[in-house]
Amino acid sequence: VAATDGHTLVSFPMTCETTFAHAQRVWPRSYVEQQAKVAAATKMPVTLDYTALDNEAAFPPARQVIPARGIKTLKHGIGVNADYLGRLSLVAKACETSKTNGVELSGAAGELDPIRFDVCGKEGQTATVVIMPMRL
Repeated sequence: VAATDGHTLVSFPMTCETTFAHAQRVWPRSYVEQQAKVAAATKMPVTLDYTALDNEAAFPPARQVIPARGIKTLKHGIGVNADYLGRLSLVAKACETSKTNGVELSGAAGELDPIRFDVCGKEGQTATVVIMPMRL
């Protein structure tokens, strides 16, 4: 299950018992961000309604753009929009990581390749966040 706006992506395993063929549709980032804020404030799991799936957006399969785990040695730094990094905080709070809201930088292959962060919650929730880099 994934949400994206084309610059960032959050992916997490389904925890419901319903089978649903969503044909690569995703939830808009703004909707998931809103639901993550609600979950963080109420200390409840993130709830996403299937009716909020974006029927217009066309993105490649999420698994295709999520980089593998591993950090390559880079000759140059990776440019990242600071606002996109701020979205990690919402995911960490929604997953109830800990008092520090720590996340793991778990994948970076090149200066212009997607950057992967893994978030593990104290109750076993997991999420993968992908941020697209930017030219500086």
